[in-house]
Amino acid sequence: MSHLRFISICLLFFCTIFSLQSQDCLGTLFVEPFENCNPDGTFNIDISFENISGNNEGFNLIVNGDIYDSFSNYPEVFITIENFAIGNGQEINVLIQDIQDTTCVSSYTFIAPICEIGECEIFDVNFEVSECDENGNVFVVLNFEHSNTSDEFRLGGDGNGIVYSYSYLPITISEIPANGEILNFEIIDSVDENCFTEFEILLLDCQDECIVNDLFAEAYEDCNDDGSFNVEIEFEVTNGNESGFDVFVDGAFHSYFFTYPTDFVTINVNAAPNATIEIMVRDNDNENCFSTYNIMSPDCAGNITASINEISDNINIFISNATLFLIQEMNLINEVKLFISKSNGVCIQKEKVNNRSHQISLSDYPSGVYFVTLEIENSFYTEKIFIQ
Repeated sequence: MSHLRFISICLLFFCTIFSLQSQDCLGTLFVEPFENCNPDGTFNIDISFENISGNNEGFNLIVNGDIYDSFSNYPEVFITIENFAIGNGQEINVLIQDIQDTTCVSSYTFIAPICEIGECEIFDVNFEVSECDENGNVFVVLNFEHSNTSDEFRLGGDGNGIVYSYSYLPITISEIPANGEILNFEIIDSVDENCFTEFEILLLDCQDECIVNDLFAEAYEDCNDDGSFNVEIEFEVTNGNESGFDVFVDGAFHSYFFTYPTDFVTINVNAAPNATIEIMVRDNDNENCFSTYNIMSPDCAGNITASINEISDNINIFISNATLFLIQEMNLINEVKLFISKSNGVCIQKEKVNNRSHQISLSDYPSGVYFVTLEIENSFYTEKIFIQ
């Protein structure tokens, strides 16, 4: 009786298998492996079939009897499975099983390609070292190429090691104390310890380096009568020299200070309406020790139009409504020559003045700084003006 029961159970099992394989609800299944293997020894496959059943709960992908993956939707044409790592020259059975009706299946058997795993390599290491910060530290941005590696690597430097994912590249190593020494590093694959490379970094010596920190410049709201404005400059310096510092405005030397300030310094700058002006503070003995800050120049043209400047004891000039006026207050001087020059010294206009009152239109001149020079009896007098 027990033998008959065993035979009946076996018949039921084979009938079930036959029933699963004979269902025609998924159409003809076809599996095609890609010709070229991936560098890591895996390969990709395309799987195509048709959902004739009309079920919409998705399907299971079963490979050699084990569920490989599940999908919530049926593909319109085919699906691609990447990095398939089963087989390597062996026979592989792929079976599609409907999730809603597990008896609805279709299978296909193919021979997996033989894929050789390439040699793990780490190469083309490059890095950039930052300038010193206010604490005497630097940071390093590290990047490199790699092939046939695992997912992670260990970065070791002088006995230390931190694990990173290759996907995080490039990485930044921060707060490295810079004292002029050489740091030795190793990049080692987390799985294959024979896959590594070594490199070294020569650090800057930040311990005694002159650094200008936290530079801030602010223009005064009120302009001066001559069309200029004042700028307040604040900053800190680390390892500054005893000879003081220089201030440059738009790249040109402006002023020299014998000592570094405890709070701030104030300078006078010629206005250039709506223009950006660069303020630079630089150590007097170290041209590499500097910092810059940009400010917006106020419009000070209105302040200069009402000013009257005394060129000599007898002659005044002033500007009003884009016109330059020259007035001789006392005795008429016959030999007065007037020159108008650009800020670079190029003369753009000259006239001989024969009257007590003389005027010149400035409306055609571009805005900027100009110089008015008077030649009086072999003496020269120069006044700076600003034209809006």
